[in-house]
Formats: sequence, structure tokens, C-alpha cells
Amino acid sequence: MNQTLIFNLTLVFTPQPPGHSMKLFIFSLIFSLFIFAQKGFGSQAPDNVVILIDGSGSMENEIGRKDKMTAAKLALIPALDRLTPETNFGCIVFSRNANGWVYPLGPFDRKKVWDSVKGIEAGGSTPLGKHMKMAADALLEQREKNFNYGTYRLIVVTDGEASDDDLMRLYAKELVGRGISLDVIGVGMRQAHTLKTLANQYVAANDAASLREAVTSFLAEVPNPGSGDATSEDVYAFLDVFGNDETTLAVIDILSEGGNQPLGQLP
Repeated sequence: MNQTLIFNLTLVFTPQPPGHSMKLFIFSLIFSLFIFAQKGFGSQAPDNVVILIDGSGSMENEIGRKDKMTAAKLALIPALDRLTPETNFGCIVFSRNANGWVYPLGPFDRKKVWDSVKGIEAGGSTPLGKHMKMAADALLEQREKNFNYGTYRLIVVTDGEASDDDLMRLYAKELVGRGISLDVIGVGMRQAHTLKTLANQYVAANDAASLREAVTSFLAEVPNPGSGDATSEDVYAFLDVFGNDETTLAVIDILSEGGNQPLGQLP
């Protein structure tokens, strides 16, 4: 068992002055679970990424000598080689023959991912907002399971403005505000996509080579979430806030508020 967790559980059940023990129990238990999550999940799936591919009708148009849909699928081949088996990966598409998850967020399997996207055919409208929420809600649910540990990213590959623009703007602002990284690739667009002003990163890809480079670059980015290690000195310093009741309650509120509700729902 994690040594920090043992230390805190021992502290929890050590006799305390009257009126002090329940607060210490709650606070120490929260901190124990926090440290356990930080150390325990570090080796499982610290990086969680969903790629949302626009397969609308305009993706039939050419970019260079290929149609955009073919270029987008081919761009995934070298990009997938940059992912590790430890990554949690998912893929959402809206197109003529696919609408939603083609590869649900979960353990990465290169062959299964490719099999899920290679048959996609362009067609239809561009409901970006609806599908961004679908992706973000899955990432938030995964973050809740991981006790907020890890990194969470949504990569959007699109060649046109959303048919549900109001929803797209609303959800883009909210998911970024919740700590999900939003990376957007605008494919063969005459002007920058609206998401450029809302995303963490935006890249314009005007040919197949730059599209491949952008997808590879975004999928290869694995931020370092930190080791999550804590010493007994850290624990003592952390618990020292019990000298101030208002501070204690404030810290408990911060630790207990994950902000992992589905988009559109207040905490």
C-alpha cells in the first residue's frame, strides 16, 4: 500500500482534541485520496486525447492532389505511431456514414483506430458544437475517474464553420475553462476558423504535408503532469492549515470541487 496513504490513515485514527477529530478525519482522508491518486494513476493513463474529425460534405474538396477527407485519414498514419500504449485515445467523426464515436475513449490500439476511420466517407453538415460536447463530456468523465490526475486534450480537424455556431462557441469556451486543452487544425480554409480565437492552439493546414505535420505534432504533445510525489514533510505542512477554520473549509471546498460535470451543467 502507498506509504503516504498509510501515514495519513494512521493520522486519521490517532486520538485528537475534542472538536478537532472529525475535521481532521475528513481533511486527511481527502488529502490521502488525492496523494494516492497522484501516485497511483501516474503509470496508467496520464494522457487522454480525443480527435474530432470533420467529415462534412466540404471535405470532398481537394487539398493539393487529394480530397481533404483522404488527406486527413492519411495524416493519422504517422501521427498514431507517436502515441504510446499508455495513452487513452478516442475518435469522433461526423460524416455521411459515421456520426459519433468511431473509437470510444479508452486504451490505444493503433490497428483498431485505423480500422475505425479508414472507411469514413465525407458528407453532410458541420455540427461541431454537438460533437465537441460529446468529446469533452467523455474527457471530463475520465478525469473524474482519475481523481483529476493527468492531461486531457481535444484535437479538432475541420475545414469549415460550424452549422451550430452558438453551441460551438459556448462549448469551446466552457471546455477550455474547465482545463481541457483545445487544439484546432483548419484544413484548406481561406480564412482562419472561428475556433482560432477560442482554442489553446490553432494551425492552418493548406496542403496534405502541413496537415500531416499538424496532426502528428498535436498527437505527439504529452504534457508532463508531474510525479505526484509527496513527503511526510509535505503532509505536515499541508495539515498545518487546521489552525484556521476558514482556511480549512476553503481548502476542503477546493479539493472536493472537480468541475467534471458535463458541459452545460453548473458545478
